[in-house]
Amino acid sequence: MTAARRCRVVLLWHMHQPSYRSPVSGQYVLPWVLMHALRDYHDMPALAAGVEGTRPVFNLVPGLLKQIRDYETLSAPDNFLLLALKDPPDLSPREKQFLLDNFFVVQPETMLKPYRRYSELADKARTYVAGQSGLPRFSNQELADLQVWFFLTWSGRTLRKDERVKALFAKGRDFSREDKELLRDAGFELLRRIVPLHRELVEQGRIEVSASPMYHPILPLLINTNSAREAVPDIQLPAGLFAFPEDAAWHVEKGLKLVSDEIGRPVVGMWPSEGSVSTEALKIMGGCGVKWIATDEKLLHASLGSGPGDRTSLVSTPWVSGDTAIFFRDTVLSDLIGFVYSRWKPDKAASHFVQELAKAAAASRQDRPVFTIAMDGENAWEYYLHGGMEFVESLYRKLAQDDRFEMVSPTDVLAENPPLPRLDRVVAGSWIDGTFRTWIGDPVKNTAWEHLLSARTAVAQHLRKNHGGADRAELQDLMMRAEASDWFWWFGKGHSSPYDAEFDQLFRDHLHAIYLKLHMRPPEALSRPLDPENRDAVKCHPPVHLISPRITGLEDGYYKWLSSGYVEAHQGFSHRPEVLIRELRFAFDLQKLYLKVITGTPIRELMEERGVTLQLHFVLPRTRDVAVSLGRRKSVRVASMDPPEVLREADAAAGSVLELSIPLDWLGVPKRKPHTGVVVDLHLVALRKGREVERFPQSSSVVFTVRGEDLDAENWHA
Repeated sequence: MTAARRCRVVLLWHMHQPSYRSPVSGQYVLPWVLMHALRDYHDMPALAAGVEGTRPVFNLVPGLLKQIRDYETLSAPDNFLLLALKDPPDLSPREKQFLLDNFFVVQPETMLKPYRRYSELADKARTYVAGQSGLPRFSNQELADLQVWFFLTWSGRTLRKDERVKALFAKGRDFSREDKELLRDAGFELLRRIVPLHRELVEQGRIEVSASPMYHPILPLLINTNSAREAVPDIQLPAGLFAFPEDAAWHVEKGLKLVSDEIGRPVVGMWPSEGSVSTEALKIMGGCGVKWIATDEKLLHASLGSGPGDRTSLVSTPWVSGDTAIFFRDTVLSDLIGFVYSRWKPDKAASHFVQELAKAAAASRQDRPVFTIAMDGENAWEYYLHGGMEFVESLYRKLAQDDRFEMVSPTDVLAENPPLPRLDRVVAGSWIDGTFRTWIGDPVKNTAWEHLLSARTAVAQHLRKNHGGADRAELQDLMMRAEASDWFWWFGKGHSSPYDAEFDQLFRDHLHAIYLKLHMRPPEALSRPLDPENRDAVKCHPPVHLISPRITGLEDGYYKWLSSGYVEAHQGFSHRPEVLIRELRFAFDLQKLYLKVITGTPIRELMEERGVTLQLHFVLPRTRDVAVSLGRRKSVRVASMDPPEVLREADAAAGSVLELSIPLDWLGVPKRKPHTGVVVDLHLVALRKGREVERFPQSSSVVFTVRGEDLDAENWHA
């Protein structure tokens, strides 16, 4: 290859994790932002700083940066981190099970088997086959070692050079509380260097930073969900049309500003979420100041309306649409890194890539070909030995030392003001098979879009009436987080993980928070998972007669609750070694709702000796929260939680079981017409010493209809 035809290489690494912080609980439900911060978010730019001649692009999703800032300031608790730091003797059986269920969720070949002690612990956990009762007998020391190893295995190249962390690897086992705290301190010191390192490298001209839309939505679907039909004309779409182009503009504008502010200079490039573009989305991005975007070559071929043809020549130059340049990702070369090289030796893989790149450059008819390699910059490395950094370093060095290649950024290419071929129209699609089927078209995904549309419509109505204030900004932010692509990725068929239920819950938490912010009752359906396969197999048996059971807290009569409705416990997403609540019975007459809570151990013993309290959370007919605990004289205290006051109209007793009654009118059931039928939606939470230990049902609700005298007439023969 002559010097005049020197091949230019754009390496774009996309850094992204969804919003794992629940707007309902305020907690981080999943820890992956923190885990990748221990490794990829610092190690990847640090590698670029260590090899002369590199010029990679780091695409930073604004929502990810916000979460990194959360961790920097410790402004939100992380459930995984809290349990990792807790002393094993203080862990409840449920918390121990949580560690065993979650702290082995790593890539076994690269993150578990290389470490002897971690493997020993995993082997011991495996001896407890699915369905075996009881908690695996892990000693306190074994649990402490597991707590440390989960974080050690996520530690990246830079962190492993820290003397504190090196000492922990050398020690290998018998970790103490002090060891856990040292690892935590080292990890958070590294995390706080991530954003400053990117800013410094941008100032030095060593990297370019681009952005994605704020919370990583699929822009064309926000603009108009009918855009999915451009690639798949017969796709089954949701019942209602979602069409809010102003939301797409918000995500682009806010995302660019946040990343620009963090980096200290204007950001002009964008990887639209999942490479998803359309002609309309490009106009919005261009209008917000985006000078270049990157997406997949499938969309180029679809937009040209023909087969790939001379694909190498087509993809080895940027194109332009409107005022925005488009760098089309070379799918073949990018996928070698993403999906092929993980099991190769790093140097061999890097050499092979350079050979394939040279072949592509030779085949291109462009005078100065530009090959764009764009891919996930974090998740792929879990499958590589040593976190992939040996491969990346070897790749950088081989490209930098080879005169046939020059590593550049898109802005470098455009600065030369080259003549670029023009696309009059860009077919709507994504990097995944050129369609949007990953995010829409499946029945569960469509249900989620319908829920999103209902919430967005309610927000629009509210914003038309209320033009200012901090509440407006907070409400908009909540709504935009609910539009993230990540929720839809995991819904229905196509993708799955051990945490499908958590993604389902996080999505519904965002919508729930939106309705509460609007002072509206959340739809009943949001209290249950969207995907039937993620739901507890809860069968809610309705009452067959009006009854008025005497409140004693005792099992003192076969017929007392015979005509009541009931729900029995069922193991849901996570195995629970100890089930506190076995069954809930419910009934009503014309004035009161009656509840009976049946536990495995007598409820009085649980409350007196183990400090167990209960909370009843009513979603319908009116949002009400009730706390049930033992009072000073060991009598059962029933209190409203908001406002906090004793509910004197209630009656309760705890013995072998808990029984209580609550006035129906306090719940919002009209006194005059209790027979008209009002839906009650509730769930229970058991707490021990103020901390939640169980939800009943585990991931759904108890839903039934209050009936009047017509219920007796309907079931007179029963």
